[in-house]
Amino acid sequence: MRSWILQVFMLGWLLLANPASATTLTLSKLATGHDIIAAQINGVDGLFVVDTGAITAVNARGLQKFKIQQKLSSQQAAGAGGPIQIDFYRIETMSIGGVDVPIKQVGSTDLNAVTMGLFNATGRMIDGLIGIDVLMAMQSRLDVLKNTLTFNPPTAASTADGNQSLTVPLRALSFDALGFTFLVLSYEWQQHQGWLLVDSGASRTLIDHAALAALGLAHEATGQAEYSNGAGGGFALQSIPLDAFTIMQRPLAMDRVYSSDLSAVVAFTQSHTGTRIDGVIGQDFLQKYGAVIDVGEEKLVLKLP
Repeated sequence: MRSWILQVFMLGWLLLANPASATTLTLSKLATGHDIIAAQINGVDGLFVVDTGAITAVNARGLQKFKIQQKLSSQQAAGAGGPIQIDFYRIETMSIGGVDVPIKQVGSTDLNAVTMGLFNATGRMIDGLIGIDVLMAMQSRLDVLKNTLTFNPPTAASTADGNQSLTVPLRALSFDALGFTFLVLSYEWQQHQGWLLVDSGASRTLIDHAALAALGLAHEATGQAEYSNGAGGGFALQSIPLDAFTIMQRPLAMDRVYSSDLSAVVAFTQSHTGTRIDGVIGQDFLQKYGAVIDVGEEKLVLKLP
């Protein structure tokens, strides 16, 4: 009898000490650098980009597919392509890799430019984005080199597999109007110190036009403008040669970044958080340095050469 009571006590203690076990899921990497994963909303299967620079959202065209009907609210926001409106809807269930996700709402906006851009580039049609709200709710860790997403990982697992590494603390920016928090990192270029949004949904590292003067790069754009797609529509970008920028007093080599008009995102971020960002850190940097984005612990682990 005492043994049975002790076993029950120990089981209860273990459940309290380990409220959720770690689950590691394998992602698919698109040629564009985006990580995608299958998920279910209201029991309906879909394909989503894992995006630390966005909130979880379904393309407006997909609401009927996922049996989403009950609208809760609307909010003006911004994407790389300009201003957008996000409508929030109630959902009954969400699961990723068979793991239940404890959220009861998702956003919805016009993501046609994003979905068609990815389809034209990769042949894969996505339904939306798995964003920072889900990643935080699941205490997630995204390894962009191993193409894995881990929910509820052990605290000590953010390592660089024995290689020399740099652990970068991230700053949480709270967007009260949205009820979400995004992660930014501090960087330096010469005498300029600024903030960049950690954005696994961006294939390239982008610097807003207005920040180029402070960086001394206003006249460094080379080649013809390229075009990409984001929430809010298409946008132009130009290559900027770059030797390196500094993170935690460590120069990190980057051949180039890209310049674009991110004024809508910059203004929206500043108006809701009081912090002005210069742009976003994208997959080109994250893959180069084998980044592990630890959303739960708000840190970025980089592998150094």
